Amino acid sequence: MKLSNSQSLQLLFIVLSLLVPLADMHTHATLVEQASPARTKANEKAALVCVVSHGDPEEPQSNMDAVVRVENGKLSQPYPEYNEAAQKNFAGNYFAPGKKYRVTFGGGEVGTATVKSSAMGCNSIHAAATVDDHKKIPPHLSALATDSVTLGKKPAARRPPTDPEREGVMKMVRQIYRARGTLPASLNTLKTTNLTATDLNGDGEFELIGSFVIETRTRSSNRTKSPKVNGPTSPKVSGPTGPSGSSRRDLFLIAEAQRSTPTQAAGAAGPSLSAEASFSAGPPFKAGLVNFQFYKLPPEGFDSAVDFVDQLDLDGDGVAEVFVQEHGFDAYGYSIYKKTRTGWRKVYTTTGDAC
Repeated sequence: MKLSNSQSLQLLFIVLSLLVPLADMHTHATLVEQASPARTKANEKAALVCVVSHGDPEEPQSNMDAVVRVENGKLSQPYPEYNEAAQKNFAGNYFAPGKKYRVTFGGGEVGTATVKSSAMGCNSIHAAATVDDHKKIPPHLSALATDSVTLGKKPAARRPPTDPEREGVMKMVRQIYRARGTLPASLNTLKTTNLTATDLNGDGEFELIGSFVIETRTRSSNRTKSPKVNGPTSPKVSGPTGPSGSSRRDLFLIAEAQRSTPTQAAGAAGPSLSAEASFSAGPPFKAGLVNFQFYKLPPEGFDSAVDFVDQLDLDGDGVAEVFVQEHGFDAYGYSIYKKTRTGWRKVYTTTGDAC
């Protein structure tokens, strides 16, 4: 049957009308995949994540600092810094008395925090909150709190390291210090300020995250020479000697689980090796992140140490981000590290408070 021109045009229009929605559906799906690689919901409400710390055992309440807002995997400041009006507005919305937050520790939910009050700091707003953690958080450790209903839904995974884990990591820590010119005498004064085992990617293999320090005190003396009297000159102390300053070697380390062959174990690392993977204790650990600092302490004694706070998967990619607290000159702040294809990278920083 031969179709007229008008009938042919009608048939073509019908076919095109059927194909266009299919093409649009495919394009939309592709855009969603590209925009949401972390598999987060496109319209998920922005979530607040805070650090909860219990600094004073005598006090029944914990301190809560707002650290980051998370929306579709993107991180942003909770409020503008140096803006008292914005801080007060934030406190009215997020730190109102009675507001509840889910508390997470080791990436999983362990309890709740209830805000009791808030107050202005030097450059921030703080809340006091009561925490019901079912005794799952040691008193000297910090945790995270969030108003999100989706973050921190995997089982909590954080514990003290075992003796073999500690031994393996300490071997690697000494490699790192030696590679950066630390003398054996100084290595004898190495101190561990924190070492925690936690599962960052949910594979059942625990990573170890730790902070270490070597502090060296230097002494100065005001010396003169005694006059030569019928014999060789001998030194004579004419002034007092005492401490004139200190230097620190701080290390923040993420040690990752590995299954390597003997040839992949680096052994003692040399000063020329800079890649984190160069440092290894052999199975089960290799260095994922090495943050090493060597500096002189100011007269006031403020250090620049980095301490692990906790971990939480913020963008839903299956690997938790690592929260740290950074010390500073009469101040402290928070940073977040993320595992990327090229290793661990700092992706976010905010001020905790500064006076």
